[in-house]
Amino acid sequence: MADEIYDGAVGIDLGTTYSCVAVYEGATVEIIANEQGSFTTPSFVSFTDKERLIGESAKNQAAMNPTNTVFDIKRLIGRSFDDEHVRKDAESWPFAIVDVDGSPAVQRRGNAFPFPRRALASSLSKLYHMRENSPERLQETRVRGYAHRRKKDNEARINDPEKVHQMEKDRGDKAKAEKKYYRAVCDVSCRLNNALTTHNGTKGHFKKVAKAEGTFDAKPFHCEIRAFASRRKFDFDKHLATQGHLKKAAIDAGTFDSGSYQYLGEIKTFSPQEISSMVLTKMKEVAEVKLGKKVSKAVITVPAYFNDNQRQATKDAGAIAGLNVLRIINEPTAAAIAYGLGAGKSAKERNVLIYDLGGGTFDVSLLNIQGGVFTVKATAGDTHLGGQDFDTNLLEHFKKEFFRKTKKDMSGDPRALRRLRTACERAKRTLSNGAQTTVEIDSLFDGEDFNAQITRARFEDINSKAFNGTLDPVAQVLKDSGIEKSKVDEIVLVGGSTRIPRIQKLLSDYFNGKKLEKSINPDEAVAYGAAVQAGILSGKANSAETADLLLLDVVPLTLGVAMEGNIFAPVVARGQTCPTLKKRTFTTVADNQQTVQFPVFQGERVNCEDNTSLGEFTLAPIPPMKAGEAVLEVVFEVDVNGILKVTATEKTSGRSANITISNSVGKLSSAEIDNMISEAEKFKSTDEAFSKKFESKQQLESYISRVEEIISDPTMSLKIKRGQKEKIESALSEAMAQLEIEDSSADDLKKKELALKRAVTKALSTR
Repeated sequence: MADEIYDGAVGIDLGTTYSCVAVYEGATVEIIANEQGSFTTPSFVSFTDKERLIGESAKNQAAMNPTNTVFDIKRLIGRSFDDEHVRKDAESWPFAIVDVDGSPAVQRRGNAFPFPRRALASSLSKLYHMRENSPERLQETRVRGYAHRRKKDNEARINDPEKVHQMEKDRGDKAKAEKKYYRAVCDVSCRLNNALTTHNGTKGHFKKVAKAEGTFDAKPFHCEIRAFASRRKFDFDKHLATQGHLKKAAIDAGTFDSGSYQYLGEIKTFSPQEISSMVLTKMKEVAEVKLGKKVSKAVITVPAYFNDNQRQATKDAGAIAGLNVLRIINEPTAAAIAYGLGAGKSAKERNVLIYDLGGGTFDVSLLNIQGGVFTVKATAGDTHLGGQDFDTNLLEHFKKEFFRKTKKDMSGDPRALRRLRTACERAKRTLSNGAQTTVEIDSLFDGEDFNAQITRARFEDINSKAFNGTLDPVAQVLKDSGIEKSKVDEIVLVGGSTRIPRIQKLLSDYFNGKKLEKSINPDEAVAYGAAVQAGILSGKANSAETADLLLLDVVPLTLGVAMEGNIFAPVVARGQTCPTLKKRTFTTVADNQQTVQFPVFQGERVNCEDNTSLGEFTLAPIPPMKAGEAVLEVVFEVDVNGILKVTATEKTSGRSANITISNSVGKLSSAEIDNMISEAEKFKSTDEAFSKKFESKQQLESYISRVEEIISDPTMSLKIKRGQKEKIESALSEAMAQLEIEDSSADDLKKKELALKRAVTKALSTR
């Protein structure tokens, strides 16, 4: 990619579960696919001892590395550590949440082991369970198996996974218990062998992994597994304590305490802004690959019901990602743009209700669209309701089902919970199209398999309270806007969770059977609208449709200050169009008072404790005078991003001071943002270096395999010049030795590959 800077801006839908990026040039919006070809990217970030993963790769290994895979970060951003939602979510998240000056932060903790160790740990867990629970007579049973390396039939004990890899199909005459035990051992053995021998796509990886784990050949892996499977009285814990590589696997399986485990040499704590910035960086890179230029500007969407802290924190995340955030716009408004610009629909005036139910947040907005003017009449929602909550409810149901069947509680096992959550998400999606599905997970917890059926009706019953609750914000926006149900012209569905049939039926029935509008892609609509706004703000949009487009959004919650007695004094009412400026006059409560504090809150309750604190500012000094004589004018200014600035002036003396909210929970100082930007750059360079090394390593391993085939093939060996085979083998040994050096750089690996290629080329050149 060239270093040229893209002169436009991209639109980013920063979602709770998935994110999406789009660009608008001329009269066309393009949703940009990631490297896997998907138009949405999981909002997941994972840390291992060597690298940082973002997106698909992070989500794919979440079950193997649950304590260091971060998701749902949108549910943390801009909130305080003591927030009830934070506390509740922290109970179900596998990653650690810590208190940093009143704000929640994600702390990377131990158990992030390489994939082969995870495969071993899983296998050990199941084999240990089998050893403890299988009949003695099975331990010495001998069966016909298939020897993978010898390519011929071979007799082996069923507890010998080194030799037995595949169960013969004609073994129906064996006892059922024996067959089950045998199949389980074979399955574990095959999975372990496949993980170790094909993890990087090369035959030699098994040996290198074995050496890296503390032994010089592959046998100990299988020897220890045989021991676990065959000795009922074997001292499991004592033996693990003496085996380095197996102890690490046991730590991973939960047998040992891990202690602290560092990432890139450091124990790291990340703010929600930093984690969000990593997802934004990923989306930025996705766009850069498509555009072939560096992206520096963006419009980012947030839930309409996000408060000031959450909006500012999102903007900070953009800055950390190296983005100039041109505008923060509400997700329903962005979706309305996507809908309103289609098929010439903007020609007539209409009232459009946007029902946006995503993975973690829920918004309802009612807009009046006339010509190119989009006016938000009212908005309501829940920043803590979405598909993840439906998954959680289903997960709790299956946890109880698992306990009922096995009398075992998996609540303390992050890996089992992650695997079950993934299965629940898959089941939820399946039930949107089918009436029934099966959840099936091998060795879910403590060696126990799990198999259960779930019908759509049961799923709807489990989530009935949450589903029905989505109608409350709908009623609220109708009330706030003063618009009757019958006056709503269109109801637009946005967000992946609106695919749930029960949700659609509830909403349609609420509007007396009105047909729902499903013409826009619910996963891409928000990014589409953000891209249009980005194109307008950056001057890249030049179509007739966008020439007169004007967004008039609203303040989602009332803004004000705390008065004596902690009574909330509103200044900017909910539903006020943005941008806006409102004033209110206050006075002192004590004689000779020279300092006045203004705690700023956002919410609809009379008691400030029931509202959200946005911070506090102080006006001082003011001239001493009797209580009630000072005239203090407070100005609240909400900009187009919905972000608040406050100014206070003492009018009697003519003295004035411009005050902005400081020390607000979740907000970052300029110095903190600069430091996080520098940290993000460090991670980026580290990630790039690791990626280059990984590619070089793969290339060298692949070439080594090809050379091994050449020198072992009788036909090819005849083509090698006399005396050159030894030189190839020498270069081959040096290359393999380089692979085993942990600190090898990408350049070191490339040099060895080049040296090996030269040796082979010289040996095979025409005599």
